[in-house]
Amino acid sequence: MNSRKLDRIMRRIEQARLSPQKARDLESIAKQLGRTKVNRGKEPMWENDLPGRPPLSIPHHGGRDIAIGTRNSILIILEEDVMAFQEILDQE
Repeated sequence: MNSRKLDRIMRRIEQARLSPQKARDLESIAKQLGRTKVNRGKEPMWENDLPGRPPLSIPHHGGRDIAIGTRNSILIILEEDVMAFQEILDQE
């Protein structure tokens, strides 16, 4: 992960805030940040190898757009992942 890739992901997150998103769109961002899908719980969970980062649930509801509040909560966690990666890059 480098700062150029993190900037690209951050722009994608900012664009995601401006329009309705489907689960697959948010999952794509999660994959770019190194999250992997794990089978536990009711909804699909995405975990990250970074220490101290919580698992992330991205619900699927029949291909419909994700509710605004849910979308914003998911995007906040993804932004925090970007910040965690930036901190790691700054320490190197």
